[in-house]
Amino acid sequence: MTGTKYIVVSSDFSGEQLIMFPSVIKHDKMAKAMKRLRYPNVISAGFIDEFMQCYGESTSLRLKSRDIDTILLKSMLSIDDKKIIMEDDIRMGGYIPVHKERNPFE
Repeated sequence: MTGTKYIVVSSDFSGEQLIMFPSVIKHDKMAKAMKRLRYPNVISAGFIDEFMQCYGESTSLRLKSRDIDTILLKSMLSIDDKKIIMEDDIRMGGYIPVHKERNPFE
């Protein structure tokens, strides 16, 4: 398989985070690097197609993609398929997906 790869990692301080990376890097190598950065839990892994859909599985991690991974990806990239926007979460120092109508005057 070719294309962009991803893993979803989590930690106590940031919740689930989707990490995208090029196909030349193996899933297990990226997971190992993320563990060194204090993201110990790898939840899912797979590939991203040209329509920004997550699919497939990682043979090196023995993990499959999940339907919610596509929602995480689109939230991260602010793709408005389901009126998902990003809102700053000061407590966590990051971003969280928020489902609400966009104000056309913003």
